[in-house]
Amino acid sequence: MKTIAASAIVLLICICASVSAQESSSIGYRTVAEAYTALRKDPNAKFSTQAGWVIVDVRGDPHSSLWSFTPNTHPAYPAVIRRTPTEVGGAIYLTMQVLCEATKRACDQLVEDFKKLNEQMLRDIQSRLTFQISPGIVDEINLTADSSPGWTPTVDQRQRAIKAVQVFLNAVESGRYAEAYGLQAELKKRDQTLEQFIQDAQKFQALAGRLKFWRVLKVTWTKDSPRAPSAGIYVAVDLAGQFANVDRDCGYLVLFQPPSGGDFAVMRRENNYLDNVTAHKIEETQSRAGLARVWSQASRYCLNYVSPE
Repeated sequence: MKTIAASAIVLLICICASVSAQESSSIGYRTVAEAYTALRKDPNAKFSTQAGWVIVDVRGDPHSSLWSFTPNTHPAYPAVIRRTPTEVGGAIYLTMQVLCEATKRACDQLVEDFKKLNEQMLRDIQSRLTFQISPGIVDEINLTADSSPGWTPTVDQRQRAIKAVQVFLNAVESGRYAEAYGLQAELKKRDQTLEQFIQDAQKFQALAGRLKFWRVLKVTWTKDSPRAPSAGIYVAVDLAGQFANVDRDCGYLVLFQPPSGGDFAVMRRENNYLDNVTAHKIEETQSRAGLARVWSQASRYCLNYVSPE
């Protein structure tokens, strides 16, 4: 039985992570074999194999897309899924088209499985677009004076720390509050319930609007500091951000890794901001210099932040 998906799955990346669907034309080929043969002749197609799946990345033309061919052991074999990301008005849409020649039940399950993959794929795209860090900052090693003598973070630890920051911020911005809350250290969670965490996050998001970017400014390390609440590795990650309604935002995350190793957890978060409406009122009633003074005071703990004033 040959089944062609009647509609495309279209997901929109935005602060609210909304999802919608729209009608779509055929995938462009009558059979899976025909699609595979045509892609083999495409000079822009890059082939790879992942767990038996043939993945074809087509770039360099207006129809750049990612094709996934099921392995012959898959219940929906033969089938091919074409996913095409497009940007419209600053938002990312992902259109999925499916050509499946297996049973309807197997084809329906294949579509459901890829819906979940699409959501993760879009989150990854969103995170890459809004999380900024230069290679120099990743490679630079800054240690506090009271850190364990002779110790430096490994490459794995540096990568884990940055990934922890990226995943945490993305979870918050995407509204996955329970996931973000779970990424915090137990000591941090004792100070704030999940309900309080959600309330604070939603209040800020309602004020700030859509995220434009988070930018990592500096990363500072310490190990087994006598001033720390417990032994382990601590990482301070200085951040600057911008949102639709907030041009001035800075702060930091402090991460913790226990002596036993493993993933880093968020130990502390500091976020200082001045929304644009308030900033405009200050500039009107005082002066631009007055606005600069107010923000300078508010951002005094953002040690590596450069004010836009």
